[in-house]
Amino acid sequence: MIIHNGNKHTLRATINHLASLGVSSIKTAYASNVGEWTTHSDNKSIGIKDVFQTYLDYIPQYYSDNMPMDIFFTSFFAADRETPDKYQILCYDESYNPEKILLCPLSRSSANISPEGRVVMCGMMYGTESEKIFPAMPETHFSECINYPEHMKLCDMRASDFLKANEECRTCKFTRHCYGGCRGPALIEQNNLMATNKDLCELFYGGWIKKIVDAVKQARPSAESPVKDSLMLQ
Repeated sequence: MIIHNGNKHTLRATINHLASLGVSSIKTAYASNVGEWTTHSDNKSIGIKDVFQTYLDYIPQYYSDNMPMDIFFTSFFAADRETPDKYQILCYDESYNPEKILLCPLSRSSANISPEGRVVMCGMMYGTESEKIFPAMPETHFSECINYPEHMKLCDMRASDFLKANEECRTCKFTRHCYGGCRGPALIEQNNLMATNKDLCELFYGGWIKKIVDAVKQARPSAESPVKDSLMLQ
Protein backbone atom coordinates (compact mmCIF):
# COMPACT_ATOMS: atom_id res chain seq x y z
CA MET A 1 0.00 0.00 0.00
CA ILE A 2 1.33 3.42 -0.95
CA ILE A 3 0.54 6.05 1.68
CA HIS A 4 -0.30 9.66 0.77
CA ASN A 5 -2.41 12.47 2.15
CA GLY A 6 -5.44 11.24 0.25
CA ASN A 7 -5.57 7.80 1.86
CA LYS A 8 -3.57 7.88 5.10
CA HIS A 9 -6.81 7.94 7.10
CA THR A 10 -7.85 4.60 5.55
CA LEU A 11 -4.89 2.55 6.79
CA ARG A 12 -6.82 0.72 9.51
CA ALA A 13 -9.89 0.06 7.36
CA THR A 14 -7.71 -1.11 4.46
CA ILE A 15 -5.80 -3.60 6.60
CA ASN A 16 -8.95 -4.97 8.19
CA HIS A 17 -10.70 -5.29 4.83
CA LEU A 18 -7.74 -7.07 3.24
CA ALA A 19 -7.51 -9.38 6.25
CA SER A 20 -11.19 -10.26 5.83
CA LEU A 21 -10.37 -11.35 2.27
CA GLY A 22 -7.62 -13.64 3.48
CA VAL A 23 -4.60 -11.41 2.86
CA SER A 24 -1.90 -12.38 5.35
CA SER A 25 0.56 -9.49 5.18
CA ILE A 26 0.99 -5.92 4.03
CA LYS A 27 3.98 -3.74 3.22
CA THR A 28 3.65 0.02 3.01
CA ALA A 29 5.70 2.88 1.66
CA TYR A 30 4.82 6.47 0.85
CA ALA A 31 4.29 8.15 -2.49
CA SER A 32 7.53 9.80 -3.58
CA ASN A 33 7.22 13.20 -5.18
CA VAL A 34 8.74 12.20 -8.53
CA GLY A 35 7.66 11.36 -12.07
CA GLU A 36 3.98 11.51 -13.00
CA TRP A 37 3.05 11.84 -9.33
CA THR A 38 4.36 15.42 -9.35
CA THR A 39 1.75 16.47 -11.90
CA HIS A 40 -1.16 14.14 -11.13
CA SER A 41 -1.15 13.84 -7.33
CA ASP A 42 -3.67 16.66 -6.70
CA ASN A 43 -1.51 17.91 -3.82
CA LYS A 44 -1.68 14.57 -2.02
CA SER A 45 2.09 14.35 -1.47
CA ILE A 46 3.03 13.57 2.12
CA GLY A 47 6.03 14.37 4.29
CA ILE A 48 7.91 11.76 6.28
CA LYS A 49 6.74 13.16 9.64
CA ASP A 50 3.11 12.69 8.60
CA VAL A 51 3.90 9.18 7.35
CA PHE A 52 5.49 8.22 10.67
CA GLN A 53 2.62 9.77 12.62
CA THR A 54 0.14 7.75 10.54
CA TYR A 55 2.02 4.57 11.38
CA LEU A 56 2.33 5.49 15.05
CA ASP A 57 -1.39 6.23 15.35
CA TYR A 58 -2.15 2.81 13.87
CA ILE A 59 -0.03 0.77 16.31
CA PRO A 60 -2.61 0.71 19.15
CA GLN A 61 -5.35 0.02 16.59
CA TYR A 62 -3.34 -2.93 15.26
CA TYR A 63 -3.21 -4.60 18.65
CA SER A 64 -6.78 -3.63 19.46
CA ASP A 65 -7.86 -5.39 16.25
CA ASN A 66 -5.98 -8.55 17.35
CA MET A 67 -3.15 -8.18 14.81
CA PRO A 68 -5.23 -8.93 11.69
CA MET A 69 -2.16 -9.55 9.51
CA ASP A 70 1.62 -9.25 9.47
CA ILE A 71 2.64 -5.63 8.87
CA PHE A 72 5.79 -4.06 7.48
CA PHE A 73 5.85 -0.26 7.56
CA THR A 74 8.99 0.68 5.64
CA SER A 75 11.68 2.36 7.77
CA PHE A 76 9.43 2.28 10.84
CA PHE A 77 7.73 -0.79 12.32
CA ALA A 78 7.04 -4.47 11.67
CA ALA A 79 5.10 -7.15 13.52
CA ASP A 80 4.31 -10.81 12.86
CA ARG A 81 1.20 -12.60 14.11
CA GLU A 82 3.24 -15.77 14.69
CA THR A 83 5.22 -13.96 17.40
CA PRO A 84 2.71 -11.50 18.91
CA ASP A 85 5.01 -10.41 21.73
CA LYS A 86 7.83 -9.51 19.36
CA TYR A 87 8.14 -6.53 17.04
CA GLN A 88 10.79 -4.74 15.05
CA ILE A 89 11.74 -1.11 14.71
CA LEU A 90 12.98 -1.18 11.16
CA CYS A 91 16.48 0.14 10.48
CA TYR A 92 17.29 -0.07 14.20
CA ASP A 93 19.80 -2.69 15.34
CA GLU A 94 21.19 -3.44 18.79
CA SER A 95 24.00 -5.78 17.71
CA TYR A 96 25.17 -3.70 14.79
CA ASN A 97 27.84 -5.33 12.61
CA PRO A 98 28.28 -3.31 9.40
CA GLU A 99 30.47 -5.98 7.83
CA LYS A 100 27.63 -8.52 7.94
CA ILE A 101 24.53 -6.41 7.34
CA LEU A 102 23.48 -6.33 3.71
CA LEU A 103 22.67 -2.87 2.42
CA CYS A 104 19.58 -4.26 0.70
CA PRO A 105 18.61 -7.75 1.96
CA LEU A 106 15.49 -7.84 -0.23
CA SER A 107 17.62 -7.64 -3.38
CA ARG A 108 18.80 -11.18 -2.62
CA SER A 109 15.32 -12.65 -2.64
CA SER A 110 13.35 -10.69 -5.24
CA ALA A 111 13.83 -9.30 -8.72
CA ASN A 112 12.64 -5.86 -9.79
CA ILE A 113 11.81 -5.35 -13.45
CA SER A 114 11.46 -1.76 -14.60
CA PRO A 115 8.95 -0.55 -17.24
CA GLU A 116 11.85 -0.69 -19.71
CA GLY A 117 12.43 -4.35 -18.87
CA ARG A 118 15.62 -3.77 -16.93
CA VAL A 119 16.26 -6.15 -14.02
CA VAL A 120 17.40 -3.78 -11.30
CA MET A 121 18.39 -4.08 -7.67
CA CYS A 122 15.54 -1.92 -6.42
CA GLY A 123 12.16 -0.79 -7.74
CA MET A 124 13.02 2.76 -6.72
CA MET A 125 15.71 2.79 -9.40
CA TYR A 126 13.02 3.10 -12.06
CA GLY A 127 13.52 6.30 -14.01
CA THR A 128 16.86 7.17 -12.40
CA GLU A 129 20.30 7.31 -13.99
CA SER A 130 21.22 4.22 -11.97
CA GLU A 131 18.69 2.13 -13.91
CA LYS A 132 20.61 2.57 -17.16
CA ILE A 133 23.58 0.47 -16.04
CA PHE A 134 21.46 -2.71 -15.99
CA PRO A 135 20.69 -4.87 -19.06
CA ALA A 136 17.14 -5.15 -20.37
CA MET A 137 14.95 -8.06 -21.38
CA PRO A 138 14.24 -9.56 -23.85
CA GLU A 139 17.58 -8.58 -25.43
CA THR A 140 19.27 -10.27 -22.48
CA HIS A 141 17.92 -13.44 -20.90
CA PHE A 142 16.53 -13.04 -17.38
CA SER A 143 19.08 -15.46 -15.91
CA GLU A 144 21.88 -13.32 -17.33
CA CYS A 145 20.29 -10.14 -16.03
CA ILE A 146 20.17 -11.29 -12.42
CA ASN A 147 23.77 -12.53 -12.66
CA TYR A 148 24.96 -9.33 -14.32
CA PRO A 149 28.18 -8.23 -12.51
CA GLU A 150 26.83 -4.82 -11.51
CA HIS A 151 23.65 -6.40 -10.21
CA MET A 152 25.57 -8.96 -8.16
CA LYS A 153 27.91 -6.30 -6.83
CA LEU A 154 25.05 -4.15 -5.57
CA CYS A 155 23.21 -7.12 -4.07
CA ASP A 156 26.32 -7.98 -2.04
CA MET A 157 27.00 -4.47 -0.74
CA ARG A 158 27.22 -4.17 3.04
CA ALA A 159 26.51 -1.39 5.49
CA SER A 160 30.27 -1.06 5.85
CA ASP A 161 30.53 -0.10 2.16
CA PHE A 162 27.90 2.57 2.73
CA LEU A 163 29.75 3.99 5.75
CA LYS A 164 33.03 4.12 3.87
CA ALA A 165 31.35 6.24 1.20
CA ASN A 166 29.39 8.47 3.59
CA GLU A 167 31.28 10.51 6.17
CA GLU A 168 28.09 12.17 7.45
CA CYS A 169 26.66 8.82 8.52
CA ARG A 170 30.02 7.45 9.63
CA THR A 171 30.33 10.20 12.26
CA CYS A 172 26.64 10.29 13.29
CA LYS A 173 25.91 9.56 16.97
CA PHE A 174 23.36 6.94 15.94
CA THR A 175 25.68 5.03 13.60
CA ARG A 176 25.99 2.04 15.95
CA HIS A 177 22.24 1.47 15.69
CA CYS A 178 21.49 2.57 12.11
CA TYR A 179 22.57 0.71 9.00
CA GLY A 180 21.69 3.24 6.34
CA GLY A 181 18.22 1.98 5.54
CA CYS A 182 16.50 1.71 2.19
CA ARG A 183 18.51 3.21 -0.64
CA GLY A 184 15.35 4.30 -2.46
CA PRO A 185 14.95 7.75 -0.88
CA ALA A 186 18.64 8.47 -1.50
CA LEU A 187 18.23 7.56 -5.16
CA ILE A 188 15.03 9.54 -5.61
CA GLU A 189 16.08 12.68 -3.78
CA GLN A 190 19.79 12.77 -4.58
CA ASN A 191 20.28 10.25 -7.41
CA ASN A 192 23.05 8.71 -5.33
CA LEU A 193 22.91 5.13 -4.04
CA MET A 194 25.27 6.05 -1.20
CA ALA A 195 23.57 9.26 -0.10
CA THR A 196 22.03 9.71 3.34
CA ASN A 197 18.50 8.40 3.81
CA LYS A 198 16.85 11.46 5.39
CA ASP A 199 13.87 9.34 6.47
CA LEU A 200 16.16 7.58 8.94
CA CYS A 201 17.57 10.87 10.15
CA GLU A 202 14.00 11.75 11.09
CA LEU A 203 13.44 8.31 12.67
CA PHE A 204 16.40 8.71 15.01
CA TYR A 205 16.67 12.45 15.57
CA GLY A 206 12.89 12.93 15.69
CA GLY A 207 12.51 10.68 18.73
CA TRP A 208 10.35 8.10 16.93
CA ILE A 209 12.18 5.15 18.49
CA LYS A 210 10.88 6.08 21.94
CA LYS A 211 7.43 6.88 20.55
CA ILE A 212 7.15 3.40 19.01
CA VAL A 213 8.31 1.66 22.18
CA ASP A 214 5.88 3.68 24.30
CA ALA A 215 2.97 3.02 21.91
CA VAL A 216 3.53 -0.74 21.91
CA LYS A 217 4.07 -0.85 25.67
CA GLN A 218 0.71 0.80 26.22
CA ALA A 219 -1.14 -1.26 23.60
CA ARG A 220 0.45 -4.63 24.40
CA PRO A 221 2.35 -4.61 27.71
CA SER A 222 3.57 -8.19 27.20
CA ALA A 223 5.48 -7.29 24.03
CA GLU A 224 9.26 -7.30 24.37
CA SER A 225 10.96 -4.08 23.35
CA PRO A 226 13.82 -4.53 20.84
CA VAL A 227 15.51 -1.42 22.28
CA LYS A 228 18.02 -2.01 25.07
CA ASP A 229 19.93 1.26 24.79
CA SER A 230 18.42 3.56 27.43
CA LEU A 231 19.73 6.64 25.60
CA MET A 232 17.30 5.89 22.76
CA LEU A 233 14.38 6.07 25.17
CA GLN A 234 15.09 9.49 26.62
